[in-house]
Amino acid sequence: MQTWLESIYSDRSDRFVSSPKPEFGEDVVVRIRFYDDAPVQAVVLRCMPNGQNIWIDLREEKREKGFVYYACTMPMLERRMHYHFCIVAEGGIYYYNQHGVHTRIPDHSHDFVLLCDYDQPAWVKSAVFYQIFPERFCNGDPSNDMRSGELTVNGYPSIAMNREDKPLEWTEGHCLDFFGGDEALASLSRALRENGMKLILDISINHTGAAHKWFNRDGLYFDKRVGAFNNPDAPERKFYFFHEGNTYSEWKGVHDMPTLNYTSEELRDIIYRRPLQFGLRTFFDTLKSPGSFEPGDLHLLLGFASAARPHVFYSRIDKQNVGQPARRGSRLT
Repeated sequence: MQTWLESIYSDRSDRFVSSPKPEFGEDVVVRIRFYDDAPVQAVVLRCMPNGQNIWIDLREEKREKGFVYYACTMPMLERRMHYHFCIVAEGGIYYYNQHGVHTRIPDHSHDFVLLCDYDQPAWVKSAVFYQIFPERFCNGDPSNDMRSGELTVNGYPSIAMNREDKPLEWTEGHCLDFFGGDEALASLSRALRENGMKLILDISINHTGAAHKWFNRDGLYFDKRVGAFNNPDAPERKFYFFHEGNTYSEWKGVHDMPTLNYTSEELRDIIYRRPLQFGLRTFFDTLKSPGSFEPGDLHLLLGFASAARPHVFYSRIDKQNVGQPARRGSRLT
């Protein structure tokens, strides 16, 4: 790939979009940049509002610090506007979207997207997000343990948490209880809010782990009389896809991640209907939604989205939905 192609860049910040949170019908200036010596001959923005294929020419706007910026005006004709760029240069035609540079016309799954009339919670702009994986910490020196309130960051005292259960070898999706169930979660939520902090719900609904109590393949943490794998009559058996020879469907081909079967209404209630209603309105300030769905998972995507949306927007100024990037991303917003 030619070196100048590495300089192609745009995003949805106010550096490249005049109004990152536009109103419906507003004209938005969209920009893209290249090295100022890039052999660019023409730049076009492609969008498809209401299914209509629209091409908008970009013009050179400015040159600054070794870069040249091109810009155009895009009318917000839909409440969710998708767009990508077509770049005509010496030697070929290139396409640019959030996934990078392409030599073929891309589909719209990785387009840039602007949302009209989006009311973002004010606290998100100044918040610092930490994702903590408790089972990966090793306490080498207990004398250094932090006590609640001992440290303060930006005026907010720290919260110390301990897990009392036995350690385990980490496998993504084990879905074991690290902090003592709903009572411990309620206590944590209260302590964080009292200290001006927020709590993120990172929900994984595509699968459990093979060590999860419902599945319990190897009996690592529960008696083998418990769980679906070793017990064909177990009530949890209908939560998974079992096949001849007691084989089962694996999420993304990972043997330790059995796929959940959402044809079960009971599973839908357990996994996301009741927890989302209770958790998002009671414990959590942010929902981190799953980032990957298989092509046949439309029922799961729509079911999860319809269950989550009322509770994310129950208090619109406080709740935030955070999507996990993935090659086959969800569209929940």
